[in-house]
Amino acid sequence: MLNFLHSIILFLLFSLCACSLMAERIEVGPGKRFKAIRPALLASRDHDTIYVYHTLYKEGTIVINKKIVMIGVDTPVLDGDLKYEVVSIKADSVTFSGFQVQNSGIETMDDPGGIKVYDGIGVVIENNILENNFLEYIFNMAKTVLSAITG
Repeated sequence: MLNFLHSIILFLLFSLCACSLMAERIEVGPGKRFKAIRPALLASRDHDTIYVYHTLYKEGTIVINKKIVMIGVDTPVLDGDLKYEVVSIKADSVTFSGFQVQNSGIETMDDPGGIKVYDGIGVVIENNILENNFLEYIFNMAKTVLSAITG
């Protein structure tokens, strides 16, 4: 029985280590594999890190629905074109850091915002600049961390 428990523990530890080893670094921006954020998000898996390099991105609503880390390099600009919710976070354990989020839609029925979190647990939003958004943040979640926000 003890050998069986040891086998299960070793299997679980190996599985956890294998998941972290399989996490991928995905790059978005001029001269990178992905030129736009949304295709990079589609190609990503849980635990991947997406590095978004500086340029202007006008992609409508960017939906993050996987447990990922998304890092802006040199403050890329995500622009909602005054029509869209700029960033929608619909997963637990997401880190979103280093972006300028601007020009969300202004319709009051849908409450578009710069960054909207839907029921996220363990979401970290830090070091972002928010400008000209209908609502800067909308939260419907538990245990979200905000820090170093300017706008």
